[in-house]
Amino acid sequence: MKIQTKLTQVSMLVMLLIMGGCGSSSSDETTELTVTDGTSETIEGEDAATVYSYAIADSAQSLCYDNNIELACPASSEDFYGQDGQTVNGSEQSYTTNVTDDGDITVTDNVTGIIWTQSPEMNNDGEITSDDKLSSSAAASYCEALDYAGQTDWQLPNVKQLYSLMNFQGTDPTSDDLTYLQPFIDWNYFAFAYGSTDNERIIDSQYATTSTFTNGEGTSMMFGVNFADGRIKGYEEEFFNGDKTYFVMCMRGNTSYATNDFIDNGDHTITDNATNLMWAQSDSGADYDETTGTVTESAGFDYTKLDWTDADGNGLIIADDTDLAGAMLWQDAFAYVKAMNAANYLGYSDWRLPNIKELHSLVEYTEKLADTDYAVIDDVFNITTITDENGEADYGLYWSSTTHATDGAYSDDTELNTTYGNAASYVAFGKALGYDSDAGRWVDVHGAGAQRSDPKVWDGEDYSGGYGPQYDSVRIYNYVRLVRDVN
Repeated sequence: MKIQTKLTQVSMLVMLLIMGGCGSSSSDETTELTVTDGTSETIEGEDAATVYSYAIADSAQSLCYDNNIELACPASSEDFYGQDGQTVNGSEQSYTTNVTDDGDITVTDNVTGIIWTQSPEMNNDGEITSDDKLSSSAAASYCEALDYAGQTDWQLPNVKQLYSLMNFQGTDPTSDDLTYLQPFIDWNYFAFAYGSTDNERIIDSQYATTSTFTNGEGTSMMFGVNFADGRIKGYEEEFFNGDKTYFVMCMRGNTSYATNDFIDNGDHTITDNATNLMWAQSDSGADYDETTGTVTESAGFDYTKLDWTDADGNGLIIADDTDLAGAMLWQDAFAYVKAMNAANYLGYSDWRLPNIKELHSLVEYTEKLADTDYAVIDDVFNITTITDENGEADYGLYWSSTTHATDGAYSDDTELNTTYGNAASYVAFGKALGYDSDAGRWVDVHGAGAQRSDPKVWDGEDYSGGYGPQYDSVRIYNYVRLVRDVN
């Protein structure tokens, strides 16, 4: 069987084929790649790879961490085994820079087949500043009208397409000092700038997408990807002084990228033929009977039971009349994986905690986010209903195996250089709450589908009123959905 992929001078058209009988391989299989000059390279035998329409580019995280700092990557018998830095889950990030005779620069993502404009610089002054930013509607119009590198079929990406570029070798800023910072995008290929500290925050490097929605408070929002701090958040489209503006990168090529193809296998597992990943249909909130192999959905954790300000000075307390109901600390997520593999969960013993880009591939972005009963995941999955900080029914935050590191490793501040790896990335499949002191309640500040981070363990801080500029909810005890490779 042959799969052919052609690369033109500034674009790559990927023939997105799922080979029949992908559970087996034979020595006569080949994959042929035809490149710019018309030559081709043929890969045979076991190395002949299936081309998946939603091939996930790995997170690129290469270091391992405990609950606070870097550690030597653990053995299978040790704590924290199975984290992102230990394996390449998906395809290793790979890019090709293309330069036209006119000097137009594009970057081809060799994993996804998307071609990108190389820089968000727009006004040709040679610098990337806030002057280059556009509103989300202006960004979409700009890409649609763009005539660049000899092509006119550019478009603004959706949030899943843009997130394919996220690179977790990046470090979250702890100050305005750029010395040791690394962005969450490969700046060997893409031009990048942090927010100007004259009139912005250093983390104001959000990029526009087509993924807009209205939150539960009726506010028009857009999911932006922030390559400065490594997060996805919903941003209010209108501010008191005008529209919020963003950096812009346009795309072409594989514009159907990030479309899932879920199949219910009828055995409590779900296969995504687009990514070649198999998922547990239920999450860690479900009850599993190892003897009978049955999975039963159950009620999730009640987050009003977290007491951050125990009057007796005992620290974080979980009320006696409740249990975690499947929610867990980051370290315990790896122990959960080990236990489920030992139990041959659903007939498999090679489950793992997904990295953040695998986990994010499950998000179903839609304008239905205003509906309080809607979880941003396909209906083929089961998802545990939790009780949120308002005492209302909602859906949880889900751990990834990916640490969300800061640049504190290089700081002279003891607190920073001993805690730079103390957070892990999660995806919110329900509302991404923040505390509104004026309203006296928690509101959906960043939208279901946000990718933020939580402390791996309690660090002694009082999070009863949230954390950060928008007072994000902090839970620490989050949920897990297992994944494995199909082949």
